[in-house]
Amino acid sequence: MVGADGAAPGEQLDERRRHEQASLFEHRRQIRGLIAMLRAVIRRTVRRDQSADEYAGLLEGRLGALARVQDMLMRVPHAGADLMELASAEFLAQGVPEDRITLAGPQVPLPGSAAASLALALHELTTNAIQFGALSAAEGRVAVVWSENEQDGCLRLEWREAGVPLLLTTPRTHGFGVKLLENTLPYELGARTSVEFAPGGLTCVIEFRPPIT
Repeated sequence: MVGADGAAPGEQLDERRRHEQASLFEHRRQIRGLIAMLRAVIRRTVRRDQSADEYAGLLEGRLGALARVQDMLMRVPHAGADLMELASAEFLAQGVPEDRITLAGPQVPLPGSAAASLALALHELTTNAIQFGALSAAEGRVAVVWSENEQDGCLRLEWREAGVPLLLTTPRTHGFGVKLLENTLPYELGARTSVEFAPGGLTCVIEFRPPIT
């Protein structure tokens, strides 16, 4: 007796078991990666000059960004997190009105580690824009645009702010967000990043080759 796909019942059972084992392995791998990232976020959020309330607020925001990624990944485990949904979810969580932002780019699925790293980067950029940049000014706007190079598969994401009346050309401190963009993303994703503080608003470019989901 064979199944509809031509395989014997024993072969179907073996194939089902292999699929379940592969899914379990992937789930465990994602959990280990998430725990490692949580430890890093908790450690890097601590600063000597902050109060307990400030620490709690910063940590809650960063953990929230990671939690949103996990929700996307658990929905369809092998499909990855879509970049458009990733960016939209961050602005929605921060209560940013739709008429203040522009999102444009192709559908790009991101596996767990890449999605989590990029989600944290978008969270830091959004938080900074709300506190000090374009989203703190009445006429400020943010555009997030990305494209893929068909030849080498490299993804280029550009964050561009506009409408900021006055902005320091260099940051006063190199906090979690700047270190994430300039050090962590190149290490974890092999990304090339640039951050420019200029009159009119901040511009950040992130280029990397997304891992295959």
